[in-house]
Amino acid sequence: MFRKLRTIAIKLGIKRPPQPAQRFIPVGPISKQYFPVEGYSLRKLYGRNKVTTTKYTWYGFFFQNLGEQAQRIANFYFISLAIIQLFTDSPVSPTTSIIPLFFVLSVTMIKQGYEDFLRLKADREINHIPIEIVTENGYLTTVKSMELEVGNIILCRNNSSFPCDMVLLSSSEPSGECFVTTASLDGETNLKKFEVSGHTNTFDTPLSLASELKGYIYCQQPVEDLYTFSGRICLKNSVDDSRTKDYPLGPKNLLLRGACLRNTDYIYGCAVYTGRDTKLALNSKGKKTKFSQVEGRVNFYLFFILGFLIICVIISIILSLVLGHPNVWYIPPEKKSVWSVFQEILGFVVLYNYIIPISLYVTIEMQKFVGSLFFEWDLNLYDERINERAKANTSDLIEEMGQVEYLFTDKTGTLTENSMQFRRLATSMGVFHFEKNGLFRYTDTPTSIYGTDSDHARTPVSQGDQDDLDEISEAVQLKTITESNSQSPIVNSVQTLLLLLSLCHTVRVERSIPMELFSTSELDKLSNNDKAPRRGSSALKRRSAAIAATAAFRASKRGRKVKTQDYEYQINEHLPSWFGKELVKFVHSSISSYIIESGHKIDRIKAFRVL
Repeated sequence: MFRKLRTIAIKLGIKRPPQPAQRFIPVGPISKQYFPVEGYSLRKLYGRNKVTTTKYTWYGFFFQNLGEQAQRIANFYFISLAIIQLFTDSPVSPTTSIIPLFFVLSVTMIKQGYEDFLRLKADREINHIPIEIVTENGYLTTVKSMELEVGNIILCRNNSSFPCDMVLLSSSEPSGECFVTTASLDGETNLKKFEVSGHTNTFDTPLSLASELKGYIYCQQPVEDLYTFSGRICLKNSVDDSRTKDYPLGPKNLLLRGACLRNTDYIYGCAVYTGRDTKLALNSKGKKTKFSQVEGRVNFYLFFILGFLIICVIISIILSLVLGHPNVWYIPPEKKSVWSVFQEILGFVVLYNYIIPISLYVTIEMQKFVGSLFFEWDLNLYDERINERAKANTSDLIEEMGQVEYLFTDKTGTLTENSMQFRRLATSMGVFHFEKNGLFRYTDTPTSIYGTDSDHARTPVSQGDQDDLDEISEAVQLKTITESNSQSPIVNSVQTLLLLLSLCHTVRVERSIPMELFSTSELDKLSNNDKAPRRGSSALKRRSAAIAATAAFRASKRGRKVKTQDYEYQINEHLPSWFGKELVKFVHSSISSYIIESGHKIDRIKAFRVL
């Protein structure tokens, strides 16, 4: 019987079939013909990419919410009293307790139902985000995010979020790498580099991905750990279809849902985990009821009130047994049964139930709801950069805002803003402090990190070294330094330090194209989303700092000037000649020059920085 019901549920898509130990996923449309999936289809086996964060269902909302409210001590107390009044000889009319209780439960139910409706609305917005996938004909088509399936090849453009967990297949970078921010996953705002495994980076167009890419992915079932992923991708030989080659897959090949693509024009990826199988969904906490500190304190004081109520009931039942019946000779003494005594106890409990005010909880619920509205209306919490107000997803914990006892942070900028200002420069010649009115050298080390600048011992630089120090100040401000024959050790040490600061880092410069250099027709072509992106269509190519430093020192040793294209960027040859000339003028207007010391010879390197 249960087996038949389970089979029917699987056929209707209500329940998933038994999951295999490893996932077998054909990559792309044509791979499904070469590597068919046995048994169930990928849609029934792994489900769709639908996101659900609601707590209730439309058919079970009443009973689910009623059971949730019964978990609260006060609600359980008032519900118990209402039941007692219905089935016992109560001294008070049951309507006096049932009507206020019904009002309290209704207000809470409406509030939580409205908040769950807002979650449903947010889920619909996420599930209806348009996503571009590769079709069997080699074209790009737009589908809803909830319609994505395991095995689809997805196109993600720059500054867009990944709709599911997918394996990187190809990138706009010739090296097959892309850069991603995972701030919504682990709070880290730095760029992380991901790379292609195997030779799939050669398939950089929808047509090649649909007709030429033949292979499958064999990977583990989804796990919660963000940094754990193992598998392999097997590709058929382009010449001999009977031969396949395996390439390993690891965490550096998996793009997680919620992460954002940065500093990369586009990428193609194959969906491996969708919907509730994504690592983001697996790490999200369950939809359990949360209680605030205020509610915890109210429950704590409620125990004392209940204790006082029990004492009153005990005293009343004793007085009822002793003084309840007069000792008259013509009235025989009445023998009380256990049931009659129990009924009297329940009657006194109902009589004293007003010690706990039911209106208190109505006031608390309304205060939470109104407080969440004030939270959303607060203009001080408005973020101008992203043009968004503060949003309260639930009002159950609104009074917890600002109640912080301990603050833990690290150096990644998770809770702080990564905005550093250049204040001091420490070299072998001493420590220098830069201010608006001049350059000062520290003569002693500060004894306290809490002291002000006036507490530190510092001495103005002599007039004889002021010319050299003016050069240093301009260098720190990234202004042009002219070649000079100055042999000042201060200048040489500072220039060496600036060289190390400019090259020894992992900073990635975001490329931006000056749009005013394009004509209207060129802008229309660039903004046409119907056409697939083409590798090499960017105006600039990236060169890393390591390559730039190597080229600089090699040229310095040979005694020649360093070419501009050997440093950070080079002009792309695919663009029109007029664009290259205009771009060179634009770049030269924002040149920052650095002096590089190599032995006894000083050469100039021009570092291009596109604004």
